[in-house]
Amino acid sequence: PRGPPRERRCGGTEVGPRHGGCGRGRQEKLAVNGRSSSGAVGAAVNIAVITGFGQSSTISNTSSSASATGIGPSSAYAGGIVGYQLNGVTNTNVAASGNVSAVSGAGGVAGIAVGFANPGNPSSTTSALINASATGTVNGTTSVGGLVGFLGYNASVSQSYASGSVTGPDTVGALVGHGSISTVA
Repeated sequence: PRGPPRERRCGGTEVGPRHGGCGRGRQEKLAVNGRSSSGAVGAAVNIAVITGFGQSSTISNTSSSASATGIGPSSAYAGGIVGYQLNGVTNTNVAASGNVSAVSGAGGVAGIAVGFANPGNPSSTTSALINASATGTVNGTTSVGGLVGFLGYNASVSQSYASGSVTGPDTVGALVGHGSISTVA
């Protein structure tokens, strides 16, 4: 039997120029299971607590109370778990309660979640959030969502919720800020 989630604590505020992540900055084929994080992380692009940029990866049974903050006037893709989720990333049973902010693409769990960026290709990969929750405050300017900032191109959300405050002047949603060729069920 597996014990309680292992705690990953950001040392104060982790700050970097790109792919800021308390656990991992940029990762392909990452497998995270049973992690818990707290603290704060900040970067200009792809900002998140578990991984700033994830591709072909699985994140499951993971929670975070850390904040994710975009730094600078062009900050983009901040999320409580993953900043930029691309091609074959699945988040299952994840929970984020920290506050998230970025100019573009801010979401309680993921700043942006996209599958293969060719919606006409039937064999393209997907990106999914299943049984995900976010309870922190999310702030941004465009593509700001309680759960996902931008959801598109073969991406889906199912059995998930967001209950934190979401604010911004353009393309703001309680669950998804901006969606394109995606599914919410």
